[in-house]
Amino acid sequence: MKQALQKFFKKERQAFFLFCLVGIFVFACPALAFDDLFPRKVNYFLNWSLTDDQARQLAKWDVVILDMEIQARRPDLLKKMREYNPNIKLLVFVSPLQVQKDSYSSVSSMRREFGKGLKSEWYLKDPSQQRKSWWEGTYLMNISNVSPKVGSQRYNEYLVNFVTQKLLSSGLWDGVFYDNAWEQTQWFIQGETDIDNDGIADNREKIDMRWQDGMRFIYDTTREKISEKDFIVGNGFTTLYNSNLNGLMIENFDGHNWEEAMKIYKDYDENNSFPYALNLVNSNSNNTGNQNDFRAMRYGLASTLLGDGYYSFDHGDAWHGQTWWYDEYNVNLGKQALSTKSIDGKKAYQEGVWFREFENGLVLVNSSEKPQMVELPAEFEKIRGQQDPKTNDGRILSQVYVPPKDGLLLQRVIDPTDVRDIFYKNGVFAQFFTQAGKKARNGLFLFDDTVTGGDLVGDVDVNGDSLPDFFSFSHGRLTVLRHDGQKYFSRYPFGASYDGDIKIFLQKMGEQGKKQIVVVPKSHESLPIKVYTYSGVQIGADWYPFGKSYQGEYLATDYLDGFILANQRASALDMFVYNGFDVAKSFSMNFSSTQDIAFLGNNRVAVLYKKSSQLAISIIDILSQKIESTQVLELSFKEPMSLQLTDVNFDGENEIIVLGGI
Repeated sequence: MKQALQKFFKKERQAFFLFCLVGIFVFACPALAFDDLFPRKVNYFLNWSLTDDQARQLAKWDVVILDMEIQARRPDLLKKMREYNPNIKLLVFVSPLQVQKDSYSSVSSMRREFGKGLKSEWYLKDPSQQRKSWWEGTYLMNISNVSPKVGSQRYNEYLVNFVTQKLLSSGLWDGVFYDNAWEQTQWFIQGETDIDNDGIADNREKIDMRWQDGMRFIYDTTREKISEKDFIVGNGFTTLYNSNLNGLMIENFDGHNWEEAMKIYKDYDENNSFPYALNLVNSNSNNTGNQNDFRAMRYGLASTLLGDGYYSFDHGDAWHGQTWWYDEYNVNLGKQALSTKSIDGKKAYQEGVWFREFENGLVLVNSSEKPQMVELPAEFEKIRGQQDPKTNDGRILSQVYVPPKDGLLLQRVIDPTDVRDIFYKNGVFAQFFTQAGKKARNGLFLFDDTVTGGDLVGDVDVNGDSLPDFFSFSHGRLTVLRHDGQKYFSRYPFGASYDGDIKIFLQKMGEQGKKQIVVVPKSHESLPIKVYTYSGVQIGADWYPFGKSYQGEYLATDYLDGFILANQRASALDMFVYNGFDVAKSFSMNFSSTQDIAFLGNNRVAVLYKKSSQLAISIIDILSQKIESTQVLELSFKEPMSLQLTDVNFDGENEIIVLGGI
């Protein structure tokens, strides 16, 4: 089974890249949507109010659906969310088929405005002219094209004009989310119904046909009145409106038959005729409020990842208004790599194990009623989570157990080529931690077989062209090559006889827009710090920040428009913050046996040091000169050790890399 699956993956990869190279687009490499990275996330947030904190949290999602009342109450926060996340898509929620019974006097100003224009003839009624209701506190509206005209318009025309002229014209939204995109009416329109207002009860077939025509009119007329870039998304469980909508939300995903739900989802994914598809899947706690139902959350998320849609998990259809965030949301699977397949070769969605490989990982779904042991095509790494550590324990594995009605997100095992933009001693062991000090990924040895073991090496962009240039330091000689092998310079910063180590970091100083190379000696000799351009020209004279008689070790890192230097003095670490070559401030902290320091951004510096017999990282706020947090690492203390920063989780945030120690 494992060999067969490995061959299958190899064949799929070859086919994928061949098709993409020759420009033949099949399901394995469709046209990419506006957000190409997975998992994609949507928040279905229908509260009538919005706080500053909620707006900041919601900005973490790719798509957010908000009630129209937010436009009236907090338009400033809609704008603020775009500042937090310039790529966010905001959809305004509108229910076309029902209105509040007291809409004309509602506490919602937008509903009052909408309600004032409603005509009594537009309500859906029975043959005796009694208004019909479905959801508590609301009346059903007659959205059909045979609803009576009052003046020059029917209800569906009035609705579209309100949406386009009062909501979408505000410039605050990227589109409209029309609730209740239903095909059949029997489950919410019950009893005798007179849809054409002729005093006679109509049969179900006629009601459904008139209803569907009215829904299409709403969608198509809305599209005629808005920009082609605006989205129109429905909420239903049908493929009927595929040609009218940019996408569909499948609400209460866990409550539907999986095969049927996935077929509808796939149909909107593959057969949508608009430039941008926006398909949404909502799983939830079934109104229990159990946000820790991790199985249900994973099952919906993993199923969504079999297609190109956006995923939501919240309380349920009784209350969509949560900002629940999960460990899986922090994973960046990257772009899709292969098409969705079943383990045993099924062509259409049926019960079983389904998978899809991405640039940075793999997703598995077990839609069957039985647990499955799946042999993987290569080694993958479980994500390292805090919420459900029993499932997401960070292990590297070649086979994995998937419980029934569950899913898993697995990460590709990183290799040395993934550890970019750092300097390291060739052959060193690297261990990865979050900025909170938690283990981020499994460790590995970093080795470049073009360089002698023990030499300092780095693939780091120095000239600003986003391509990795090559650094090496061997036997006192520093060599810098352009990405194509052209030599920038090669020289001995501290003479040919120097046999100590150095630390290198890049900083923008002097020459505008270009990074400078800061070279710091790591021996206990009276040696200067030197700064070079990327072409090897030294900037300024040799620099002795602590005087020429200083023979201690420099601890150094970049910082804003300068850098931070520190020296260890017994149990105190003296820190000096430089703006250029001038000291801006200095202070002391109680650290002993400090190994290295590294600038994290936002005026925060990480300090790696000995705490009792263990290794610890403390985060210092430079402005307040206070320790924000301290985390004892699961590592023994063994000198020498150093710090670097880079993103190995592909989530946009640098992890802390501890080098050495074994």
